[in-house]
Amino acid sequence: MFGRKRGQRELNTEFPKILEAVWRYVDASYYDPAPKPKPKPETGRPSGGDLNSPRYSLRPSRDSDTHFSLDDGDITRIIEYGNSATGESVGEKLQRLMLLRNMSKMQLSMLTGISRSTIYRILADRSASVTKDNCILMLMALQASLKEAREVLAAGGYTFSRSSKRDLVFEKLFEMKEYSTAMANLVLDAMGLPLLKDCDE
Repeated sequence: MFGRKRGQRELNTEFPKILEAVWRYVDASYYDPAPKPKPKPETGRPSGGDLNSPRYSLRPSRDSDTHFSLDDGDITRIIEYGNSATGESVGEKLQRLMLLRNMSKMQLSMLTGISRSTIYRILADRSASVTKDNCILMLMALQASLKEAREVLAAGGYTFSRSSKRDLVFEKLFEMKEYSTAMANLVLDAMGLPLLKDCDE
């Protein structure tokens, strides 16, 4: 049901196309809460959408995208998707997806790399704070739709924030139904953003 695992050669072949789509989405959607003046363009530099151009090689600090503020749109999305299934917690929403996908806790642990004990605590809502990365790992393993991903994140108090390039990367990947964590990390690394890792809670 969940498809075969792609090899490294296949990932490398598909990577440029996926990176281009994600870059364009991030460029169009990113909202900088504290915009900085743009430097004057230098002469002789290539322009356009070439993946080898400086536009695609600029690497922000790995910490620069981890601290951001929620804008009014982010808060609205949390409320909207959090209320779409009234009363359901993160654990309950994930269990509902697992039931629909016929996936066991052990399978979810194997696919995500998250320990079974952490999976159990999250599903039973015994974890004081479910990390966003663990939510995304489980949602990718469950091949969640973008709507389902937004609902689960909202239940945990998270959203795909317009002021986080990393969040926008994941939002686009869910929209494209690209569920490979290996591909996600290739894209994140190319954009100079923190990789997706499991965190035992």
